Amino acid sequence: MIKLEQVSKYYKSNALVAVGMRKVNLEFKIGEFVAITGESGSGKSTLLNILSGLDTFEEGEFFLFNEPTSHYTIAQWEAYRAAYVGFVFQNYNIIESYTVLQNVLMSLEFQGYEEDKRKERALEIIDRVGLSHRIHHKASKLSGGEKQRTVIARALAKDCPAILCDEPTGNLDSKTGEEIIKLLHEISTDKLVVMVTHHFAEVEKYATRRIKMSDGEVIEDIKLLPKEIKSEAKPVEQKRIDFKTTTGIAIRNLFAAPKKFIFMLLLQVIFVFLAFMIYGTTNSLFHQNSLLPDSIEASEHQLIIQRLDQKALTDEEILMFKNNRYVKEVNEYETITSLFVSIGRTRIFTERTAVLKESDILEGRFPENINEVIISEDLEIYLNAEIGQTLTLRTIGFEPFQFTLVGISSRVSKSVYFHDDFFVNPDFVFKSIVNKVTMQLLDTFESEERVNLYRNYIVDSNLDSGNIVAYINYPGMGSRATILKMVTGYEQEKEINVTASFIFSESSMDIFLSEDLYEQMVEEFTSLDHRYRIVLNVYDRYDGTRLKNSIDQSQYIVYYEALTQNQDYSSFGYVLTVGSYLMIFFVGLLMLMLLRVVFKNMVATRRKDFAIYRSIGASKRFLGRLIFLEQSLQIIIGSILTLLFGLILVLFVPTVQNSLRYIETIDILIVFFVFSYMTIITPIKFNQSIYEISVIETLSKSAEV
Repeated sequence: MIKLEQVSKYYKSNALVAVGMRKVNLEFKIGEFVAITGESGSGKSTLLNILSGLDTFEEGEFFLFNEPTSHYTIAQWEAYRAAYVGFVFQNYNIIESYTVLQNVLMSLEFQGYEEDKRKERALEIIDRVGLSHRIHHKASKLSGGEKQRTVIARALAKDCPAILCDEPTGNLDSKTGEEIIKLLHEISTDKLVVMVTHHFAEVEKYATRRIKMSDGEVIEDIKLLPKEIKSEAKPVEQKRIDFKTTTGIAIRNLFAAPKKFIFMLLLQVIFVFLAFMIYGTTNSLFHQNSLLPDSIEASEHQLIIQRLDQKALTDEEILMFKNNRYVKEVNEYETITSLFVSIGRTRIFTERTAVLKESDILEGRFPENINEVIISEDLEIYLNAEIGQTLTLRTIGFEPFQFTLVGISSRVSKSVYFHDDFFVNPDFVFKSIVNKVTMQLLDTFESEERVNLYRNYIVDSNLDSGNIVAYINYPGMGSRATILKMVTGYEQEKEINVTASFIFSESSMDIFLSEDLYEQMVEEFTSLDHRYRIVLNVYDRYDGTRLKNSIDQSQYIVYYEALTQNQDYSSFGYVLTVGSYLMIFFVGLLMLMLLRVVFKNMVATRRKDFAIYRSIGASKRFLGRLIFLEQSLQIIIGSILTLLFGLILVLFVPTVQNSLRYIETIDILIVFFVFSYMTIITPIKFNQSIYEISVIETLSKSAEV
């Protein structure tokens, strides 16, 4: 099966070169039980390592089934170990986080053993080494002897031609050692068993051949017991580890070390969450800086929408806008937002309470009816207002209306926030429409047609049906039939035949309407058939910007004055903005560096595990897939936990909610990609690096850590 011709091995350390094995010529066949003896440092373990493919050689040739192997790649040596070699290490080399059963199953999985027979085979061998009562115990909890028996069971479980043992009984009591040697002898009937030992007497009655080494050379090669040597085994067909098995191993590895797994999940949650918080807070600071009180010339809450073809908006279109993620509410009457425009000399904006959150209320509560309002903090300071105070707001026509102040908002927006019922109240809606358009009274006096314009109207319950009283600034007092006409800017008009009583006045231009005329006009002009413009209410300019960008502007005209106003940032604002982005850059860089160090150290702790995988026959490609699956599963689980953690904080911590709302899908994808890259690339690079040296060198380095 195996033949060595003039094989030599040298070890280099700094400027020194030590001989591990020199000019060895040996041949090993199936059915042999070979004992290798010699003093410490004589080259016994080196010979065994070369026979198993765990270590390289510098001179000579290694023949496998009469085929040379000096040209073998790393992948070919891994395949050789997977198919042909079961190895028992002197110092265990066991996966500490695995149970006894998992350690034994591992060798069968790497060999491509039939899935439905793996467990049965593993349990059989575990029973034969006397560990049936410990099958579900972690290797880290086993005694030295139990670990040794587990490694022996792992080697014996493989249905491979060669079993190579480096002092397998060194950590066992005499009785157990005898049982193990007897077991090795039994399987040597159709396998090659090579055993390194310091105590030849233990194997003397079983060994068919004795090889003695000294100073790296074979000084004795004696056949002991006559035994029929079976014909050589044929090359074993290589079986690829399927995806299902690889996934199962990946899941096992994650949960085999729960503390490490939980630590990595917490690291992911903390890293991703902090990244989002830093980025969201920076965006928040930038956004708030652009809305200083002196720069507020338009409402950040309102976008006005109009069809490009100037037609009225349909119910379907209104519903479409209401369902937009950025829209808090829709004002179906655009004019209502300009019914009240100032308090004293300060401009104000008429807003819905729907654009406020509970966390925005500094003091008081939300309005419960149409007569209650909230004001923004800057208006509270300007008015020196208090909760419970009555506020008097006047229309453009100076008509006064009184509201009770029930809350103060933390927003700096020059806004008065009204109950939702205010925006659909017919009287307020109609008053707002009159403020936007003109009432025309068409009068014919002394054969001359006159058009009298009115903006201020008063409802008089004492007037008869269809009658009006109008002030004029020309001689023409009296009562006569005429036409009252109202025209909007959307080609909407209403003409009503009325009887008008004209009164001369040099200063007043008021018009008094009978109740039925007023109701007729209200019904006409507040009809939803005349929704030529609507207002979409958003939380802030951040949402407003994204809403504007999401609207098809080939069909709609979007007016958003909060974006078009000229905003002159203060020098402090520029410093704050630049400082914010520098902070996110340097903090992000620091987090990435720390993350890389943590990942590198965590992966380094698995150096021994990777070497053990290799010793059993795991290929570089397989371990690459395994690592990718492990990290992918960890990322998926971590992402789900991060999402749940974020949702909980958003629901119960307003500060987190305000910061995370600035996170867009692209931001999530970027952070996810960076973390995924760092999580996956570090282990994969590590895996590539350990394949640049032999298994024995890797195990030696892991022992030094």
